[in-house]
Order: sequence, then structure tokens, then C-alpha cells
Amino acid sequence: MQRLPPAGARQSLDHARYRLGGDATLGVSALADIRLPQRPGSLQGDGALSIPDVGVSLEVKVELATIAIVMRDGLVLVARLLPDALASLLPPGSSVERCDCHPVAARNDGAGTSRENNLEDRIETMLLQSFNSPNPVLDHPMGFAAQVPGPPTDQQAAEIVADGFNYMALAVGYLGPRRAVGQIRARLDLPAVPWHAGGT
Repeated sequence: MQRLPPAGARQSLDHARYRLGGDATLGVSALADIRLPQRPGSLQGDGALSIPDVGVSLEVKVELATIAIVMRDGLVLVARLLPDALASLLPPGSSVERCDCHPVAARNDGAGTSRENNLEDRIETMLLQSFNSPNPVLDHPMGFAAQVPGPPTDQQAAEIVADGFNYMALAVGYLGPRRAVGQIRARLDLPAVPWHAGGT
């Protein structure tokens, strides 16, 4: 499978973009966007930014645990593998400080046309739902951010993502995400955690 710059992508000394797979109009596509520290006076400042963008266009809903696996692998990519690959281009003493993860449902179909496309149409939320409380409507983006104490191991990245899913579920209004988080932890090869009585 070729790794090529997307059509029209700007390639320069401080901004490069490469795609693996198709354009995400059908199937799965992965896009790596690397923005290095720019010249003095630029708006970005002296921070480097790495963005893995995984596009999934499927007729079936994607399981939460599958999304968690993609996020874990993406976190390892941007917080450990890409910084190692770019070490000679980054300022001395550079370190990874923060990561953000966001599952979203694109309102654009990739061909310049807008559409109705909610997260609930893309993500299987059954494990998050509680039968004794109202469940929210996922009509807005979800996400979480975390401080990263240096390049994470696979297990550390998995823990960050599992905790992030618990936070996202509570933040949007799901009151009992323990079943979903338990399945996510199992699929990420993490040990189960004891839940406090009355907790989530």
C-alpha cells in the first residue's frame, strides 16, 4: 500500500502530510499530519504538532472498543513513534506534553456536500446506555485531553484512552459507563478495575 501526499496537500519544511489507504469516502483511511516548529514570528510558535486522522466510512456502527484501539494506536504513533522519527528535526530537549482524542462524525461527505451525520449513527452506544435514566443524544463532538509524561508505552497509552472514554461518557451525560469501559479495558488488554459502590 502506497504512502503518498493527498492531492493538493501542501508539503514544506515545516508541514508535511501523508495518507495511508483511500480517501475515506469508502472503507478506512489514515492521514498523518506533521507540523514542525515554524520560523520566528509565526502564529504556531515553537511547538510541534502531530495529528493522526483515521477516517472510517462503513454501513455498520463501530464498536466503542474498536474506536479505543484506534485511539491507543494513534496515541502511540504521535507520542512515541513520530517524535522518534523526527528527532533530528525537533529542537534539542523536545518532549511530548499533551494529547487530545476526538471521535467525530463529519458533516461533509468528502465531496463538498453537507449531510446529516450524528455520532449515534456511527458509534454503537448500547453499552453506555442505562435503562433507569434518560440517555443523551450524541449530536455534538466528544473528546478528552491528557497530559503525557513523555513517550507512553502501549499499556500507558491504553490506560489514557480507557480513562478518556470514561470521562467522555460522563461528560456527555451517560450515567453508567462501567460496562462499556470494562469491555474497552478488556479489548485493550488492561486489567479490570474495582468500581466503588455507587460509582460509575
